[in-house]
Amino acid sequence: RPPAPNTPPPTQPIAINRAKCEETARHLVKNGTWFGPTLGAPGTGNARTRTFNLAVLQMAFKAGVRLLAGTDGPGSGYWRGDYSQAGRSVQDELAGLVEAGLTPLEALKTATVNPAILFNMTSQLGSVEAGKFADLLLLDADPLMDIANTKRIAAVVVNGRLIDGATRQKLIDDEMAAQKANAKP
Repeated sequence: RPPAPNTPPPTQPIAINRAKCEETARHLVKNGTWFGPTLGAPGTGNARTRTFNLAVLQMAFKAGVRLLAGTDGPGSGYWRGDYSQAGRSVQDELAGLVEAGLTPLEALKTATVNPAILFNMTSQLGSVEAGKFADLLLLDADPLMDIANTKRIAAVVVNGRLIDGATRQKLIDDEMAAQKANAKP
């Protein structure tokens, strides 16, 4: 809840009832509930809230709650017609998961393997194998060394078609221009 008008925002950490959070996490594991925390990029948002959310995610992860990379939108300025961050929210989410204590590999699984498991589609999705659907990002650097390398996209393979960097950028630019042209004033 926001502070009252003309009141400075609180600076103390948000209190966490660890026992209640751990009990809830065990309940989520028991019920097979999946959790998409939607953290966003490291260092963004209200510091108190972010610290609280990271702590809750750490407890859930340690308890074995199954995680999914989640996003609430295509970038913070999207709703105002700023499309410059569109398409980066999943990479930011992965970085937030690493900030919370997951390894880069564990974070990557929340966006690749785990959705296939959730939808019971591991025979079709979730890994690169002959006969499976496979849209791929070809990166310029290893995301297991630094999760930020997921933003270093060299090319994309979609529906079996290789889209090089120049073609990809043209597609993005065309889409952004179309979105701006159709944006409501």
